[in-house]
Amino acid sequence: MIAPVLVLGGFRYLSVDGTILQPDRVFSDADIAAQRVFDSDFDPEIESAPGDPEIINPRRRPYWEAVAQRAGYQLDDLLTTR
Repeated sequence: MIAPVLVLGGFRYLSVDGTILQPDRVFSDADIAAQRVFDSDFDPEIESAPGDPEIINPRRRPYWEAVAQRAGYQLDDLLTTR
């Protein structure tokens, strides 16, 4: 099983241990355009996640807030607008 990571925006991700992670892959503009030929909903930020990507939602927010707090962060400070 691949561990979940929270998509923070700006190609940053929060791991379950509270580490801020960078993307596993960086897509060029040409890569993105080629992917979108086959999948119009292709999201490079989701596809670059270094784990199983999660978008913040009300049901899981308390979990991710606790993860961030254990690492010394406030979740709202980490989240950026996508």
